Amino acid sequence: MDYLCAFFKKLHIKNIESGVNQMDKKNILTYEGLKKLEDELQNLKVVKRKEVAQKIKEAREQGDLSENAEYDAAKDEQRDIEARIEEIEKILKNAEVVVEEEVDLEKISIGCKVKILDCEFNDELEYKIVGSTEALMRFALKTF
Repeated sequence: MDYLCAFFKKLHIKNIESGVNQMDKKNILTYEGLKKLEDELQNLKVVKRKEVAQKIKEAREQGDLSENAEYDAAKDEQRDIEARIEEIEKILKNAEVVVEEEVDLEKISIGCKVKILDCEFNDELEYKIVGSTEALMRFALKTF
C-alpha cells in the first residue's frame, strides 16, 4: 500500500511540474465517483457556504477586523470552499461516466472490480478500477 501512495504522490507531482492541467482533459468517472462529486458540490454550495458566511458575520460583529483571527480564519475557509467548488465544476464539465453494465469483463478496464490474493497473509482483496481523476481524488482524501 505504501508503494501505491508513493506512486500517486509522484504521479500528482509529475503532472503539476509538467503543467498537465487535470481539469482540461476528459475526466473518466464511475457513476459512484460522479455521485460523490455532485454530493460534495451540493454540500459545499448549500451548507458550507452558509456556515462560513455565518462565521464571517459573527467575526465582523466583534469589531476591528485588522487583528481578528476568527475573521481571517473564516475568510481562508471561504477561499478554500470556493476553490474546491471551482475545481469540482471543472471536473464535472469534462466528465465522462463509464456505464458499468457495458464494461467488457474479459479484460481489466475502468469500472471493473478485481480480486487479488495477498499470498503473505492469505487475504483476498477487492479493488474497483477507476479513472485517474477519481483515483487521485480518492487518494487526496485519504492522505492530505
